[in-house]
Amino acid sequence: MDLEANKNHAVELYKMAYEGNPKDAVKRFVGEDYIQHNPLVGDGKQAFIDYFERMHSEYEDKTIEFVRCIAEGDLVALHTSNLAR
Repeated sequence: MDLEANKNHAVELYKMAYEGNPKDAVKRFVGEDYIQHNPLVGDGKQAFIDYFERMHSEYEDKTIEFVRCIAEGDLVALHTSNLAR
């Protein structure tokens, strides 16, 4: 298992979605099923897309910083810092 590749993919997925391209992020990085761990977002690809499209339209000038990226086995955790203006 390539932990660095897993971390890079997780960062790319989240960055693409956060910057307004959640459909492309899902197409490129998400498999058959998507389980969301944020209780404010539903499971599944469309719920992910809807959430990030809404966030992008409501906070166009937002920024994100990836503080930490931790990988173990097939799991990746991202610690981010977000700023909405």
